[in-house]
Amino acid sequence: MSQIPLHYIDRLTEIQGFREQQKKEFLHKKYENRHLAEKVMTVMNKERSLSPLCYIPIFCCVSSTILEDALKSFQHYGFGDYIPTAITSIYTKFLEQILSHQQQKLEYLGGTKQTTIALLQSKQKAIMNLGKLAFELLRGQTLIFSEKDLRMYNVDVSLVESGLCKELTVGNANTSKKAFCFVGEALQEYFAALYVFLSFNNNKYNPLKTVSHVKSLRRYEKPSYFQVCKQACKETIKSSQGHLDLFLRFLCGLGTKKPQEILKGLMTSCEINCDDVMKIIQILKKRLQEDIAPEKCITLLQCLNELGDNSLVEETRKIMVAGAAASRTLTPAEYSALAFVLQMPGGEMETLDLSQHKTSSVGLQRLVPVLHHFTSLK
Repeated sequence: MSQIPLHYIDRLTEIQGFREQQKKEFLHKKYENRHLAEKVMTVMNKERSLSPLCYIPIFCCVSSTILEDALKSFQHYGFGDYIPTAITSIYTKFLEQILSHQQQKLEYLGGTKQTTIALLQSKQKAIMNLGKLAFELLRGQTLIFSEKDLRMYNVDVSLVESGLCKELTVGNANTSKKAFCFVGEALQEYFAALYVFLSFNNNKYNPLKTVSHVKSLRRYEKPSYFQVCKQACKETIKSSQGHLDLFLRFLCGLGTKKPQEILKGLMTSCEINCDDVMKIIQILKKRLQEDIAPEKCITLLQCLNELGDNSLVEETRKIMVAGAAASRTLTPAEYSALAFVLQMPGGEMETLDLSQHKTSSVGLQRLVPVLHHFTSLK
């Protein structure tokens, strides 16, 4: 838009959102392959962390592009139509696009053109302040914030109005007040995770650590990425509310290459220790073997997927396809991996048939979160 001479423009229209039919039309125009368009739309509608935001044109466009790449990649590696969706890259790219769109408006009005890295550097403090607000809202299990909160956390109003948040009116007709919330709960959890990640990466500070957690001189130790994620994992599993599940998923995903390539302008240190990532993967797999809620097991597998490790899921699928599960009982972690596959878009079946497999009560309990996808069980 910034390249178009002003004398050619007499009206500027901004599309605020898609209806379901418009989203469908957009995807069919984007992809000549009708099957691909339908598959991408299925993932968008069934992935609970994506569907609430896919009415936003920019988010829909970013999501469809990344999902297309994921579909091709996982088909290549033998996953068929299953798409283990890594969502951190989608939300990170969405943030970049929102900021770029905001910058284009300024350039249109005569502002200076900036590279993506320079743009992110100029917005670092504003993003951290909004992230801190999101983090505190998450800890308090609150979605709505006020103008007073914006002032308290020194949040840039232009960032709030950029499309990341929406305005609400709370109270009755006589005492109504202006309030705000993120355009989706998942976006709030993303910003909370981004704040924790950047606090660790840039300042070697772990916001998850409170004074009660700290003992003696350990207060002054610089945390590792592994330690930050380990504590987040512990708090997520302990929480029965589920409000930290996506937060942990994003925190794990931010430690990978693709989101970091986009976020270079926000990060003072651009490398996460590979040993830390491997330790996180190991501890997630270890927790899967423990007696934890079945829903939390799905969350941990989603975190492994964000970290690029689908080995447990792939091994379990091979066991099921080969019929090896008929001769041995799956481990609790393998049952969770099976549940993870069954709840993926593309894994729909009317009947879940386990009659040819050795089952256990613990294993069947791990499948409870996905049973609502089926009409019958054998």
